[in-house]
Amino acid sequence: MSDVPGLGSAETISVYMDGPHWVQPVFRFVGDHDVEVAHITPHPPEKTVVGQGFSITVNVTVGNLGDIWETITVTLDAEGLFFGEQVLLVQVVSLPVGEEQTVEFTWFTENVVKDNYTLSAHASIVPYDDAVPSNNELIYNGIILVTIPGDVDGDRSVAVYDIADLTEAYGSSEGDLNYVPNCDIDNDADVDIFDVVIAVSNYGESW
Repeated sequence: MSDVPGLGSAETISVYMDGPHWVQPVFRFVGDHDVEVAHITPHPPEKTVVGQGFSITVNVTVGNLGDIWETITVTLDAEGLFFGEQVLLVQVVSLPVGEEQTVEFTWFTENVVKDNYTLSAHASIVPYDDAVPSNNELIYNGIILVTIPGDVDGDRSVAVYDIADLTEAYGSSEGDLNYVPNCDIDNDADVDIFDVVIAVSNYGESW
């Protein structure tokens, strides 16, 4: 058995004759395969409400704990209270040995039913990944509410309280002390007149 950097150990599993003059070995690469989903969180982490038809950013961090370079598929799923689990987005990721990578997903909710959703992330199972318990799946410890645009406090209505929240956060950008991600209805990293217009256009609506 010999070591191949980045691939693991090469183990001879069979030999065959290539003409009358030599025997050619056939190898397979063996090693420690272990891929994990380390983190799943909205961006910013305080974002818990998204207006139907607008987007939310979700970051998923995956890691390669083994000693073989892996190429995996990362899937972001959402499960509603009444509508079951659905696959939202898929990305292919190449993971060097011992490294983590954060994958950014943007979930557009144009055709998504208003509901509470639990997000989960899955990394495709790689051959010989024998980690127990399996660490290739992680569920977000929180709820994302898809609701009426302008319902920034998540009470399923657009009322004076939402306008008050928007007023307090007005003019702020991501990183400011008074920036409130739920008030950033159009998900462009600031709270401005466009967010206010969206809320006012839905004022008085509920579900």
